[in-house]
Amino acid sequence: GGGGGGPWWRWGRRPAKGAVGGGAKVEDESSLDLPRVYHNSRESFHSMDLSPASQPSLARDGAGDSFDRDGGPKLVKKVVKKVGVKLTDSVRSISPRKFCSGRSLDGSLSKRDEDVLWLRDESRKTISALEYSFHGTVDLESDVPEMQEEDAAFTCERFLKGFSYNRSKSLKNLQGYMLWRCNSERVVEENIVESLKARKVYVLEGRNRMGGPCVLIVARNHDMFKTGSEETVKLLTYSLDKAIGLMDRSQGVTQATVILDLENVGWKSLDVEALKNIMLFFQNFFPERVSTAVFWKAPGVFNALWRVVKPFLSDMTKSKILFARKPEDLNKKVELKYLPACLGGQAKDSAMIPIDQL
Repeated sequence: GGGGGGPWWRWGRRPAKGAVGGGAKVEDESSLDLPRVYHNSRESFHSMDLSPASQPSLARDGAGDSFDRDGGPKLVKKVVKKVGVKLTDSVRSISPRKFCSGRSLDGSLSKRDEDVLWLRDESRKTISALEYSFHGTVDLESDVPEMQEEDAAFTCERFLKGFSYNRSKSLKNLQGYMLWRCNSERVVEENIVESLKARKVYVLEGRNRMGGPCVLIVARNHDMFKTGSEETVKLLTYSLDKAIGLMDRSQGVTQATVILDLENVGWKSLDVEALKNIMLFFQNFFPERVSTAVFWKAPGVFNALWRVVKPFLSDMTKSKILFARKPEDLNKKVELKYLPACLGGQAKDSAMIPIDQL
């Protein structure tokens, strides 16, 4: 959480019993600190399908894609419109308490600190307003449990850096991430049986040169005719959550290396939709969680897929891509003694641990 006040998006007084909920009328929204709501019934929220795979309308150019660079704010508007409550000026203008060791936004802070504090402020107000609009049917503390483990400054700085300190894009994607998380059940093995059977994702025993985990995605084990985009998104969520669990932030470890093994990939595995989902998933929902995405031994035909996906990526994301064909290329990110033989390294292939066996 973000300090003594509980999870970082929580602020304001707890309301008197019966003050809010079940459609109770609030006489003067502008005079209230937005209340903490109770996790008593979520039917009205969870009956809505806001998962990334269900959002073709968010796709740029109308291509029917699962993700879009600026999907976050549209999701927020859809949620608020669905329940018939607007994020009014009176709600958005409520002044939050001072935070970050008692300091508020002022000229004494650096531009970077001001950006972080601004994003904390705006995301708190947005999330509180969304909880408020659901009249007690959604509680983000329970729905987004992993966010309790990150303090506000770290979370906001990740989103700001991931979107080149563009405040608007950072806020929009943070909003979209929270809405996606709170509308998605925690992914368990039973949700991704086919993908786990196919052994698509591994984690290496060794670490990258920054001490972070190394995730290996074996593209040839993917069959787009058997596995749809929905399960692919669930597999990615499951895998990255596992990888984040291996990061020790107290030691400065906050990022993983992801290796996409494209060697001997066949037509059934050349899934442009899956590739786009992978890249935009990391970019939009997990900024600054991947230090490098390595494309290992990409065949010539892969270039056609890459040309389709590349325009959807930010400059920051594209700067993290490394095309590698020789072990020496991989050695820049992961020592050869940790790389399995199938990647030209010195470790045994048994050093590849299936993601569900961590």
